[in-house]
Amino acid sequence: FEIESVRDCKWQDAEHTMFDCWVKYAQFDEEHPSTIIENDKHEHIQTIWKNGLDGKYGEIKEYEPPQQEEAPIDVPKTLTLEELLKTL
Repeated sequence: FEIESVRDCKWQDAEHTMFDCWVKYAQFDEEHPSTIIENDKHEHIQTIWKNGLDGKYGEIKEYEPPQQEEAPIDVPKTLTLEELLKTL
């Protein structure tokens, strides 16, 4: 594949063994999201890896672990004895 452009590189792990990016190949009209790893068997992926590390596509943004969102807890209201007796 002929690489026209690569943008928005971002590490996908803290160890920096792979990064995601958008790649525009001459053979296609649209960009493609791609995960790039060092030991990929395809020459165009190896080229993107080397050029990415060399800074040819700009800085590779640092890995950010996913944020764990806490689900809101629905705590039932505690009733007093008087309130409880009124419900009977």
